[in-house]
Amino acid sequence: MQRFRVITATLGLAVLLGASGCITMPGSAGAKVHEVTFTAMETEIVVDGNGTKYKAWTFNGQMPGPVVRVTEGDTVNFTLIGDKNNSFPHSMDFHAAELDFLKNYHKTVSAGETHKYSFVAKKPGVFFYHCGASPMIQHVARGMFGAIIVDPKDANAWPKADREFVLVQSEFWKNPDNVQAMFDRKWDNTIFNGGIFKYHPFFP
Repeated sequence: MQRFRVITATLGLAVLLGASGCITMPGSAGAKVHEVTFTAMETEIVVDGNGTKYKAWTFNGQMPGPVVRVTEGDTVNFTLIGDKNNSFPHSMDFHAAELDFLKNYHKTVSAGETHKYSFVAKKPGVFFYHCGASPMIQHVARGMFGAIIVDPKDANAWPKADREFVLVQSEFWKNPDNVQAMFDRKWDNTIFNGGIFKYHPFFP
């Protein structure tokens, strides 16, 4: 019998390690340093099996953004790049980090700009990350969110699974400019990993 583990991250408003390289730090008892680079991109993405396009704001051109996976005690060196064609400023808030908001998360990048910061993943768990630029609710609703998984240092803390799935739930608004509908929580669909009916057997 196969054992499955489903890792979920749910956004209150409302994959993969290619963006994260790592090296082992000498003398650090196995802790690693992960170089993670995201590009904030305003682009069109396909949201259903019919090829429907949506004007999204994304990390690395996808919704949700890439899954970041590290181990408790690892260091993440994060770089956020603003795509040269962007019209709006964007930022990054990692909920797995414990940093000064104004010095790190509050810093936005406009087109062509870059912002860097580092943090140590001190607590294991599944956390979400998102853009914190104003209006934050619109940046998240349009696709600037994702999951970061911090595995415990103890390799036996979780039961072993044959397969693992990462599901990120969010809400979807057909009109990405209707910020009032977002505040009113009047969404059009609940989606998983950025797709409408993406995992339903009766839909393409």
